[in-house]
Amino acid sequence: MGDNFLKRQARNFRKGRDRAKAEQRQRVLFNRPEVLDTIYTAQPERNCRFQSGETLLAVVSEDGQRIVLARGHERTGHVEGDGAQSLAQALIEGGGGGVTEVRITEVSGLSGSAKAVIVNNG
Repeated sequence: MGDNFLKRQARNFRKGRDRAKAEQRQRVLFNRPEVLDTIYTAQPERNCRFQSGETLLAVVSEDGQRIVLARGHERTGHVEGDGAQSLAQALIEGGGGGVTEVRITEVSGLSGSAKAVIVNNG
């Protein structure tokens, strides 16, 4: 009885290890230079301001055409255009639930728009 149990444990371990190796080899959002190296232009929502250095959540919008930026549960801005569409596609394909974090690197004093980059935690 004990030998069968140990053999089954070893087989399950090898299967899990092989699955983890296969998942690790998949190309994910955080090793895609075309997503990581892009600087995104964020537009603030009405009555909202970005702060340089702050980290915001970036969520794919319902239509998949733009990225919504949020500070906690408050919608603070958005990213539109080709950059937003490629980021949205990468977030959806990456299996992260369509959510990542971005860091505001620079804020325009006149328009309030900001430059944002992906926070690479991986």
